[in-house]
Amino acid sequence: MAKITNSGTLFKPELASEIISKVQGHSALAKLCGGKPIPFAGTEEFIFTMDGEASVVGEAGAKPANNADWKPVVIKPIKFIYQHRVTDEFVNLATEKQIPYMAAFTDGFSKKIARALDIAGFHGVNPYSGNASELIGDNSFDGKVTKTVNFMSSYPDDNIDTAIGLVRNDDNGVTGIAMSPNFGAALGAMKMADSHAAMYPEFRFGGNPSTFAGGLACDINNTVNFNAGTDEAVVGDFANMFRWGYAERMKFEIITTGDPDGLGDLKRYNQVCLRAEAYIGWGILDPDAFARIVNTQAFAVPSVSATAAAKMFEVNVSSLQSGVTVSDGKITGTLKYMKADNGITSVWGKGNFLCLDFSASDWTAYKSVMVGLDNSQGSGLADILSDPDKNGLFKITDKNTQRLMIVTTSADGKKKHVDYYDLTGLTCEVQ
Repeated sequence: MAKITNSGTLFKPELASEIISKVQGHSALAKLCGGKPIPFAGTEEFIFTMDGEASVVGEAGAKPANNADWKPVVIKPIKFIYQHRVTDEFVNLATEKQIPYMAAFTDGFSKKIARALDIAGFHGVNPYSGNASELIGDNSFDGKVTKTVNFMSSYPDDNIDTAIGLVRNDDNGVTGIAMSPNFGAALGAMKMADSHAAMYPEFRFGGNPSTFAGGLACDINNTVNFNAGTDEAVVGDFANMFRWGYAERMKFEIITTGDPDGLGDLKRYNQVCLRAEAYIGWGILDPDAFARIVNTQAFAVPSVSATAAAKMFEVNVSSLQSGVTVSDGKITGTLKYMKADNGITSVWGKGNFLCLDFSASDWTAYKSVMVGLDNSQGSGLADILSDPDKNGLFKITDKNTQRLMIVTTSADGKKKHVDYYDLTGLTCEVQ
């Protein structure tokens, strides 16, 4: 007992394995990608990329050169601790009577370091304080992943489809998705239009399926939107482009003197402090292999009045719509039926048209702003930056299935975000 008190003891290898195996059940990151022991000093992973394609060469033809690159990613363990005080009667218990307490503490510690891996890995914050950690820096999904899609609770499956499209546009695969409980509930609430049967019954009543959409690894965990964060889901190649591991030297000690936690002298209060320490490291090998579904919009469409963009194709905007406003990702108002022969109907035919004025936006932050009604990534979208008056005209044929889609790329080309705007609140007049 004196040895444990003075110098601490290391968890036995089999106990360390037990703790990490329990992590699998409580960490979304561990569940989606698996883990392995790593040296205490850390490891270095290399990403090997090859640009261009292979060349066909004749028997005596010149063989062209290709570009290739090695990029190292260092995975270095960071110390996580959890400690708790108990009355000093604990140290006087017989060993067999201490075991139940230690089993409970070990189980609790495994859950806490599992959550710590997720919270730190997803958000780059200290789990204890909820604040950004200098030790972690930008080594997190929030810090490195620049592809984002704004969350629409009515269409979470479309959110996933769009996020996967962003990842695959860079020739990356998708092996898993981590969801917040809110995102899982949104999937569970979706119903078939004809029968009202649940589209994804496996997510109803708090379900947490291990796979989704024919084999995509899945986990629901409140660490995804920890501390009321904006993340609702993370999609990407967890199996190949995320690594995490633990140093097998896990320390446990019973502290009997001093003030190890700032709650006062242990001897004064007849207490001891149980402390466990673990070293965990992780790395995102390729941030472009992931996309985040978030509760924020990168591009805000301003509210629109009847006088905005006074004319479209020589047609008064007041003849097209009335009371159109944009708020919280939804566009509402009345679209009048356009049947007269004019510059609009001569191109798009008769029907209902939505006019939006983007001219008040700050364009300096963007390299491109693609706008359209097509839900397919990159299809039917036009770059409004090339439009001199920055106005948009959209023919609404089915307000319940169409959504305004805006894909922005930051001025430095590094960040891409997809915004959706719900059109179900529009009133479309008929002939």
